[in-house]
Amino acid sequence: MPHPTYKQQYTADAVPNNLVGVERFELPTSCSQSRRATRLRYTPNITTNSYLKTDYTSPCWQAALTRLRRDAVILLKAIARSQRKLALECYTFHHFHPIKTQTMAKTRYLFISDLHLEPSKMNVSEAFKDYLRALSEQDALFILGDLFEVWLGDDDNTDFNQSIIEALNLCHADVYLMHGNRDFLIGSRFADQANLTLLPDPYILDLFGQPTLLLHGDSLCTLDHEYMAIRDLLRSEPFQADLLGKTLSERAHIAQQARKESRLHTGQTEMQIMDVTPEEVQLTFTRHNVKMIIHGHTHRPEDHLANRDSRHCRRIVLGDWDRFGWQVIADDQAIRLDRFPVDQLN
Repeated sequence: MPHPTYKQQYTADAVPNNLVGVERFELPTSCSQSRRATRLRYTPNITTNSYLKTDYTSPCWQAALTRLRRDAVILLKAIARSQRKLALECYTFHHFHPIKTQTMAKTRYLFISDLHLEPSKMNVSEAFKDYLRALSEQDALFILGDLFEVWLGDDDNTDFNQSIIEALNLCHADVYLMHGNRDFLIGSRFADQANLTLLPDPYILDLFGQPTLLLHGDSLCTLDHEYMAIRDLLRSEPFQADLLGKTLSERAHIAQQARKESRLHTGQTEMQIMDVTPEEVQLTFTRHNVKMIIHGHTHRPEDHLANRDSRHCRRIVLGDWDRFGWQVIADDQAIRLDRFPVDQLN
């Protein structure tokens, strides 16, 4: 990690004349981001009168800044070690108590999900590679789960998997990936090789000033009790550790059986049950205090508008990639759901 660069910023707040700590630093979380200098900003909170009289070049003031820089660098290194490859976050400190906020300076944000990449659907895989090649450094791409139809583990080094990793690694945009119910075994090794950042589910993104909740979407399907029980199991660390402890051939056999049972469950379950539960959607809006949700999973693309507590709320559902691909495009002008023919990308 490069050495931090320091910038002093002075404000005139009506608070006691003391230095309260690091106001903000950005934690680099992908290979491309780690090549950029980490910025530390120190904010002495002072009164208006003292702002005009204080000598910031005095030995006492400089000694305070030196101590603060030393403590902040120690803290930065500790957090970087413990949270490597986690979501891009910005931390605000008051007396060194962190409060998470999200900040990303991009001109366009793109959201996709449910590509279900596999060798038998090479047209979709090639379309995805072309999609990645068209992105620029001013873009941020969020993949909200089920990038792969099945992921047996980061040690499954097939030619197909390596081709997807290479395409992601060459992408000029910052790429963020959330686990789905098909690729829940994707780990840090894959993230490092593909030069992307793993996101937790759920995740709140500040989208041009609007807090937006990102989900894979399966957590909203609470009426499907059988699936919800399986979901909790699949995402548990003991289960994943036990599964990864098996050989690749054993994992492949388990995955094949699971897909058969999934198809059987899908065929025997009412579509209404497998869709999101309206009550859970409302609870999710309230629980996270947001007015917009973007998710996938259900393969039912739609831009839903609703009212909650006399406020307009919006839930955008992404579709799966088959004959058509689906994306949400967000810029400073609009946020819209878009459909495009997959074959036109090839």
